[in-house]
Amino acid sequence: TLVLEDYPQHSPLVYDKQNDLIYYSERVYDDDNDYGDQLFSYSRETKESVQLTDNIYAINYIYPVGDYVYMLGAMQGTHHLTIIKYDLNTKELSVFDNDGKWNFDLLVYDVYGDKLYATACDVKEQEDCTEAYNSRPEEEEDDNFIPPDYTVFKFGNDFYNPKQILHTEN
Repeated sequence: TLVLEDYPQHSPLVYDKQNDLIYYSERVYDDDNDYGDQLFSYSRETKESVQLTDNIYAINYIYPVGDYVYMLGAMQGTHHLTIIKYDLNTKELSVFDNDGKWNFDLLVYDVYGDKLYATACDVKEQEDCTEAYNSRPEEEEDDNFIPPDYTVFKFGNDFYNPKQILHTEN
């Protein structure tokens, strides 16, 4: 039985039928009592868990696809959510946006088309929209929040060059 020692706030867990493994996130503390939600695999055959990452802060979604595990999460020392790819063969982690230009909030996998789709907004624009909302005059406090523009990305074979398939305004 898989028992998680320390549940993250949002603990995704997914079964990979192809490899008969369960992938999940679990909170891990370091020597300074800082923590991050790391990716683990659990073998149903051996009943053993293996920690696969050590530098992620949060994981919101997990999708095993072929030789990779894709995640939506935040890396240690950052506050923006990005797309993360873990290579099961090389054990290497790839991060779509290390610079923090985009803040992703949704990642889905299309099992029929074998593609990942994600939505994101520009981090600076998101901060500006939030600041405008929070600093509005008292007489305008009932006004609705005007969101930033959003982009829908389709991730294909070239992880670092997804196709932008839709752009919304506000």
